[in-house]
Order: sequence, then structure tokens, then C-alpha cells
Amino acid sequence: MYNDFITALQAGISLAPAIVSRNETGWYLYNPTMSPSEQDEPHVLIGENGVLMPLNRGGSELLCTLVFTGGNA
Repeated sequence: MYNDFITALQAGISLAPAIVSRNETGWYLYNPTMSPSEQDEPHVLIGENGVLMPLNRGGSELLCTLVFTGGNA
């Protein structure tokens, strides 16, 4: 469990491909068996080459926030 997205992202790069998501206790990494729904918490895939790809609307909003705030999500 990680306190913020950036820390989870840094940990996930070495484990790629992996997914970063959030629940009520913080951010975590996992390898899903099913795709998240649009109503789920933000889900972002970390690709083997370090490319980030949103897997649902929350993931898209999170990545947009990171871009517009310089990494403060």
C-alpha cells in the first residue's frame, strides 16, 4: 500500500506491466484478471516501456490532473 500515486508508480515501474489503483486505505499495485468499470476507482496501467495508460474514466482524470499540476495528484 502506498500513500500517493507517484510512490506507487515508482514502485510499479520495476514490476511492469502492473496496474496502479486506489481504495479507501491508499494506492496499491496489482495484476487484474478483469478490466475495471467506469464506476471503479482510478486505474492506470504501467506498461513495460513505462508508458501510462488509463483503464477507465478515473484513470484518465488522474493522468490529466498529473499533467496540468506538474505531478501533484
